[in-house]
Amino acid sequence: MELIRYGEGVGIIQEVVESVRQKQRRSRRRRTDKGKVKVRSGKGGKDFRYIGVQEAYKWLDENYPIFSIEAGEVKELAGTVNVLVRLEVIDENGIKRVVQRWGTKEAIVSQGNLVMGQYIKAAESDGLKRCVVALGGFNDIYYDVDVVEEVEDEEKERVIGILMEVREVIGDKAIYETVVKYDRGAITMKQIMDKVERIKRQR
Repeated sequence: MELIRYGEGVGIIQEVVESVRQKQRRSRRRRTDKGKVKVRSGKGGKDFRYIGVQEAYKWLDENYPIFSIEAGEVKELAGTVNVLVRLEVIDENGIKRVVQRWGTKEAIVSQGNLVMGQYIKAAESDGLKRCVVALGGFNDIYYDVDVVEEVEDEEKERVIGILMEVREVIGDKAIYETVVKYDRGAITMKQIMDKVERIKRQR
């Protein structure tokens, strides 16, 4: 049995880490085939580009063929169904990587009631795509509108907690839209807190 001398192991680890880093950079810079990109109309007449969940599975098959997906905690927040998705992959160096992201689906609330079941699958699919984006997939599609540099879930929950203080005034829809803007980097925590304080003073 060949032993690794003291100090050699550090060099091996550094090589593996550099290999992972280079692969991540290549993935983030890769352009998505136009045939994989779907388009739908968004708010204000702006087109929104996205990829279907099947493309996320294909990306995993090509880049991390050994993977497992687990859907965990389910939450209802401000008219949205949220599912925590855990993606575990093994790369070509045998290194295990684990990514967790919240998937979200805006729900239709009828007469004050939210039937979560019909939205959970869509939220799971969203969570999986967010995990793939975090690993470097489809960054040219989601860079400006999603989660390449994703907000930490704890920060997002803090934002929701702040907004819930004025929920009766602004409503669930405004809370959801503000959280989405924060997630995308279009608004800062300070701006949200200042806005909430102004609303409180106007009561």
